[in-house]
Amino acid sequence: MRRVVVTGVGFVSPLGSGSEVIWSRLAAGAHGIRLLDEEICASAWTSDETKPRGASVKVAGIVPDMDAVAVRDKSRFIQHALKASDLALDHAGLSPPTSSSSADAQEAQTATTSSPYDAARMGVAIASGIGAINETVDGSAALDKSERKLSPFFIPRILINMAAGQVSLHTGFKGPNHSVATACAAGAHAIGDAFNFIRLNYADAMLAGGSEACVGALGVSGFGRMRALSTSGNPNNASRPFHPERDGFVIAEGAAVLVLEELEHAKTRGAPIVAELVGYGLSSDAHHATSPSPVGDGAIRAMRGALECAGLDPSHVGYVNAHATSTPTGDSIELAAIAAVFGDPHRSQDNPLHVSSTKGATGHMLGAAGALEG
Repeated sequence: MRRVVVTGVGFVSPLGSGSEVIWSRLAAGAHGIRLLDEEICASAWTSDETKPRGASVKVAGIVPDMDAVAVRDKSRFIQHALKASDLALDHAGLSPPTSSSSADAQEAQTATTSSPYDAARMGVAIASGIGAINETVDGSAALDKSERKLSPFFIPRILINMAAGQVSLHTGFKGPNHSVATACAAGAHAIGDAFNFIRLNYADAMLAGGSEACVGALGVSGFGRMRALSTSGNPNNASRPFHPERDGFVIAEGAAVLVLEELEHAKTRGAPIVAELVGYGLSSDAHHATSPSPVGDGAIRAMRGALECAGLDPSHVGYVNAHATSTPTGDSIELAAIAAVFGDPHRSQDNPLHVSSTKGATGHMLGAAGALEG
């Protein structure tokens, strides 16, 4: 198996865009949760039809520096993915392949180092949980008036695979093009699948992550009807993972994309190596459509699978970024699962395990969450 490293990261989140901006705000204790009636949130609504109007949910995580300019063939979650991909490539010092015939790819060559890769060996794996739900609302409203009112770009704007597809068109990457829609795990699965594509020699480099933009009337009301969302009207205490008074998650949008490369290729081009990916695990607890197994069965097996893949003992792990969405049931079950895998007898005073959830600062970015937090 070939070794895989992370050489670039690109983040678009309620805390802002770019890893340095987000890290500085996160370290300062800032958050990106906003009242839904704030003016800055208006850029998220594609029309009056998609502006949230439910009284029970009052807050969400909105990307603050997103342009409100409409793009005919690219919905908001696709735009998030494109921006995050550009940030990741720039961080990695990696330009799209010069052999690409794509005009977008030629324009995108702003990074400091030319690509040493063949375009056919560079791929894209970008996931989403829901995708362009606001555009679906708008499309339905248009169709109610007349079929001719429905945009010819409606389908390309809503397909979840089109985030990866548009990034491929933009960069000229012609290798594996992949997308998964596995709810909150989607971004993590995209990274894990891309990791395996490189390990198994299907590609030498991959852009991998997740993107989501479903804050709107249907998304907010849909999760609200499930009683999954916080009903707090205070942005400062609405998203609070593990807190004894947590009452649900805060829905949020954004994207996170990583540049993954085979280790020797990355070293040869002098890439800035951020981290090495060594293990990936996934599972299903086959318990319930929306609730985890009370004993955390699926989470336990996924974590143990990642450790086995990496050849690591639980005592080698010092930090876990928990999924912990701020729901009363989910956080407790996850914490018990983490303790089952990484707790006694693997811990000591000299080897503590640190656990936190960054959703307190960003809210729950759904299909992008696993990529941002991984």
